[in-house]
Amino acid sequence: MPSPIHRVTPLAILVIVALSTTTLAQPTAHVRTAKVLKEKVQEHQRVTGTLRALSRGNVAGLEDGRVTEVTVREGAHVKKGDVLARIDDRRLEAMLHESEAMYATTEALITQREAEEMKANQDVGRARLLFEKKAFSPEELDHATAEYKIAEAQLNAAKRQLHQIKSQQELLRIRLDDTVIRAPFDGRIVERHTEPGEWLRAGDPIVTLVSTGKIDAWLEVPERYSESLSRDVNDVFVSIAATGERVPAIQTKRIPQVHPRTRTFSFVVELDDQEGELTTGMSVTAWIPTGTKAPRLTIPRSAIIRSDRRAYVFKAAPDGESGHTAVQTPVTVLFESGDRAAIESGNLQEGDFVIVEGNERIIPGSRVEFTYQPGQEPQLATLKDR
Repeated sequence: MPSPIHRVTPLAILVIVALSTTTLAQPTAHVRTAKVLKEKVQEHQRVTGTLRALSRGNVAGLEDGRVTEVTVREGAHVKKGDVLARIDDRRLEAMLHESEAMYATTEALITQREAEEMKANQDVGRARLLFEKKAFSPEELDHATAEYKIAEAQLNAAKRQLHQIKSQQELLRIRLDDTVIRAPFDGRIVERHTEPGEWLRAGDPIVTLVSTGKIDAWLEVPERYSESLSRDVNDVFVSIAATGERVPAIQTKRIPQVHPRTRTFSFVVELDDQEGELTTGMSVTAWIPTGTKAPRLTIPRSAIIRSDRRAYVFKAAPDGESGHTAVQTPVTVLFESGDRAAIESGNLQEGDFVIVEGNERIIPGSRVEFTYQPGQEPQLATLKDR
């Protein structure tokens, strides 16, 4: 009776041959590699935070009145100066027309007062000549002088009244302009507080507006890094947890106040958000420089693969057959700086090559054949699965 161990069916032979044929027929993939460098880099600390708008506020009306129109809904993007709402302005328009009529009447009154003042002035002149010729009594001269002063005072009063009416008109025009509520800055509507037909008092909110174009990442930094944090920090990248996007800093600033409970201070990083993809409240992380420079092994961030809370890279190691093999090598990521990461690893040293592109589709032990030119990074390599 044949032993079960040596019993090989034709079907099994066909399966083995098919698998071997499939393996050999796998297409050649292309990957890129980069050198492990030893660089003098500044220590960084990972911190977390949230996104906040540069400006956020309730846009309110400055006039009492009935809302005739609200032009925007939640989610709408607006530019500075865009109309958000309108308030009934008919009463103010009527007041302005009344003021304009008073202005015209007062202008006519001034013309009359100027004529009266000129006549009174001429009367005083004639009275003085007659008084010098003993043809006028002192009382008659005094009366002519008093009439002139009255005419002059009435002219000045009419001019002041005209100035007052003009000021009232300017105020009415300002109030009329205030019945049209406009966006104070570029932004997005996040809440609408009123509807057409409602009565608003001055100061009541109409919409809540959040600025767009730029956004702040408020990072919470432990107070022990207050002294070691670089004073001029702009080479910072903020990672958005929801999207995985890394956004470079435009500028940074620190808030010189430590929170009494968390013992942290805020480090604010301004980010560009012209596309409007970032939202207030999103969680973010960043690596900020907090220490002195020291020699460390560094590799491109794209070489690092994270799985089950561990990190590793694929090193292109010589296999003794004039080729190279992809060796899975654990690493400890100390910190990140820009597009590179400082690491520790007992199996990597300066000058080794790690795979930075294509590493997501290979397995440990894959054979790698590659060529490169000295001093050029990265190099194009050819990957063959065993």
